[in-house]
Amino acid sequence: MILSIIPKSILPQKINTNKNIFFKGNINKTELLSDSYQPSASSAQIINEKLYQQYQIQSDIDDPALLYQIYQTIKDYCEINDSNDLFAGLKIRTDAIDDTIFENRHFEEQTITFNKNFNFKYLPKYTKKLYEKGMIPTDNPLYILYLAFGDYLLYKTNPKTYNEQTDKYVKPKDEYISRFLTNTARIDIFNKNYLAAKMSGVNLPDAANYLFIKNRKDCELKFPDGSLPFAQKEIPVFKSMQEIKEYLKKLGIKAKFPNPEVAKYFAEAIYEIIKLIGDDKIFKGLKIKPWQNNATKLIAALKVNNRNPKKACIVIRTNYDWSKQAEKSKIDYNCCYHPYINPRYIFVHELAHYLDWKANPKAFNEVGMSFQNKERKMSDYEKMVAQKVSNYATTSTIEFCAEYIAGKTAGINYPTETDEMFRKNWHGIKINFSNNS
Repeated sequence: MILSIIPKSILPQKINTNKNIFFKGNINKTELLSDSYQPSASSAQIINEKLYQQYQIQSDIDDPALLYQIYQTIKDYCEINDSNDLFAGLKIRTDAIDDTIFENRHFEEQTITFNKNFNFKYLPKYTKKLYEKGMIPTDNPLYILYLAFGDYLLYKTNPKTYNEQTDKYVKPKDEYISRFLTNTARIDIFNKNYLAAKMSGVNLPDAANYLFIKNRKDCELKFPDGSLPFAQKEIPVFKSMQEIKEYLKKLGIKAKFPNPEVAKYFAEAIYEIIKLIGDDKIFKGLKIKPWQNNATKLIAALKVNNRNPKKACIVIRTNYDWSKQAEKSKIDYNCCYHPYINPRYIFVHELAHYLDWKANPKAFNEVGMSFQNKERKMSDYEKMVAQKVSNYATTSTIEFCAEYIAGKTAGINYPTETDEMFRKNWHGIKINFSNNS
């Protein structure tokens, strides 16, 4: 399994279960996942009995740390699906496995095998490392267990379909959806990660839901409700065009808008960016101009004066129905095309371009032209990292930075690897995302 590969450098030694600490009462999740917890061997016996009595699962595992996480995983799947029989007849065991956390080779024997050489007390830390590298969509401590048992349910539901899809790839038009969730376009890897993400409470875009249904419409599991990843914020209420004009005038911005709705989106975007930067003079001299555009699908853009590279403005399309943009932004988010649903982040994106350009006009123009002239392309690695932000972010490092800022400003947290790629490619005005509230 690609997503269960364990670098040998982080394979911990086997946990010492010989300490005289006994299992009492209910299992304490927080205590068990802490560094100081050392469960006793008697805990294993109790959990094994519970697994058999409640869920008809046979286990001879003697690792309490692993068993607790298994018990919690089984409990979560069964409770949300109103059935204690989901895993009835399943056998779980441990064995020495090379560089993987679990094996799915024995599903036809109704068996899941876990690696006895892996210290499952440290599974939460290992999961966090996978998340930071962008390999999984959450650092939920039970993610790998949700994946393992979800994988078994996919096999149990329809062994034929499961085997047919193993090592097969999604269609090219669906690759970006699969890579948004995982780092591969393999159907089987996407399916099991989809289940793990949903059980972890990750709110996935509709495109991911549709792809899973297309792959496995025979799998009718229920999942917890996931919440959207956006922050709840207090944004000033701009009651009129006059109020917006006065606000922008104080900031040194000259603007013409196609309608009051667009003006409101723009003013909210300016407010959010200034809060992150901490400088209300940063946009002094910026001009917002109307734009008649029939050549492209763009509805707003940073326009640089080629004759005078030190001049730039933001243009906003006037021959466009902005009243439909709120719904369009939701569609774009659910297709993984942009990382936001509120239209004001269209202008956060364009303002990010402006900040990038303002800090170093020459460098910004050179990078932009290198992509435009196809002299520079994003590497496969860069695209893989950028895909965690949006599909549009994979078009160039400039668009990646602007999309990243829009997503972060909207309240989305990204893996460490994505953060690092932003820091490497962002040459604009310093932004303090810790002020994002």
